[in-house]
Amino acid sequence: MAQASIKKKCFRRTYLQGQLLIEVIVVLAILAIVGSTILLFVTSQLSDTSQSKKFSQALLVAEEGMEATRMIRDADWDSFALGTHGLAYEDGSWNFASTSDTANGFTRSVTVSQLFANERQVDVNVSWRPNGERTLTHELSSILSNWRNLTVDLLLGDWSNPQTLGTIDLGAGAAGTGVDVQSKMVYMTSVASSEAKEDFYVIDASDGEHPVMHGSIDTSYGLNALEAEGQYAYVTVYPKWSETTQFQVIDISDPDNPFVAAAITLTGDGAQQGRAIAISGSYAYVSVDAYAGDEFYIIDISDPLNPTSVGSYDIGANVNGIDITDHYAYLATALNNAELVVLDVSSPSHPVLETTEDLSGSNDALDVYINPQDDRAYIGRAESKTFGEVELNILDVSDPTTPIERSEYDYGFGIQTLLAADELLFTATGKANLEFQIYNVSDALNVAYYSGLNFPQVITDFALEDNVVYSAVRSNDALRIITSQ
Repeated sequence: MAQASIKKKCFRRTYLQGQLLIEVIVVLAILAIVGSTILLFVTSQLSDTSQSKKFSQALLVAEEGMEATRMIRDADWDSFALGTHGLAYEDGSWNFASTSDTANGFTRSVTVSQLFANERQVDVNVSWRPNGERTLTHELSSILSNWRNLTVDLLLGDWSNPQTLGTIDLGAGAAGTGVDVQSKMVYMTSVASSEAKEDFYVIDASDGEHPVMHGSIDTSYGLNALEAEGQYAYVTVYPKWSETTQFQVIDISDPDNPFVAAAITLTGDGAQQGRAIAISGSYAYVSVDAYAGDEFYIIDISDPLNPTSVGSYDIGANVNGIDITDHYAYLATALNNAELVVLDVSSPSHPVLETTEDLSGSNDALDVYINPQDDRAYIGRAESKTFGEVELNILDVSDPTTPIERSEYDYGFGIQTLLAADELLFTATGKANLEFQIYNVSDALNVAYYSGLNFPQVITDFALEDNVVYSAVRSNDALRIITSQ
């Protein structure tokens, strides 16, 4: 019995040990399965993260390719060749090279195919092979046009014999200073002989022969220039001595009841008045008298009721005219060695000097007009008392960083303001009995007088809409509406 008891205990111990071993093996198997699952999950997540990063990088490479192709198109349509190309960046510019380019594991190709005479489709393809796996691709497509050949004629009829349709008298002592037009509603500014007189006007010119005055208001001593956009007019101010405001926003949503909706001070000195103005996008570009501090200001007007000055630049002289094209500001100045100043305003809070042009003579530049139809800058100059000094300069600004002077002309009288359209240049001159003059500028080297009109006083501003030129005149009969025969 004792022997049998001992054997039973040994069997029971052996059984328990075996059962424990089985449990350990089962636990290890479960841990192995769970561990494998976690490892596969983590590996998958890392792979997904890597793939996501690669896709983001591929998108950037494709976007760079599209932008580079646009630059090639802008530089020379003839170099924007059909076919499949790679890209190379050399000497500060992009060019097509070979049939593809490779960088950082990505292969990029640009395919250009013809759609219409002035339109081509661009497909940018970027491919890569992650860790030797199957090839992945990302593609961007766009249609690019030869925009230089897509300009529409702005003028109609016979401008060799212009005619005055109608006029508006702003009242005794009111001299027109600025004009703009939207859908035949004309907006004008003036400086009057008395502070109590109106200086902003709304005129309906739907019938050009019989324009009708709507609302008018007195905002200050006077207003010097304006640009109308939507339901607001943005004006530069000739402040009273008790004021320091140089910029106002006028609500023109009700033509009969315009009112000042906002105003800001650009410089605290009341002796400085607002001068020129241009609007582009959500910004107003304004100049003030050279006296102390900066003369050029950039104002954020994305909220017209809360305009904010975001950037400025010290020119060192009066800025008499402003025009904006792309992200460049062209300034007509009183500087003797830099009558044209070009600023890069791509960062509105930090305008940067791009270049200056020292034009012949010492007479001030009074206005600048950039014509996108021919990529020229037309610059009107003050009348020179020195024989041989010029009053008109024409520059090629197809590359804004390097303007090239094409021609200059000595007329013996100043050009107060100007406007170019198609092959014609409209000028406001100081020539008695022929204050309004039109020139044919189709050949910049041989500018020819085309036609003109006698005005009672000097023209201060132009606006063009639907083959009609609206002119602000420094006289009681301050608005003159002109068209072709």
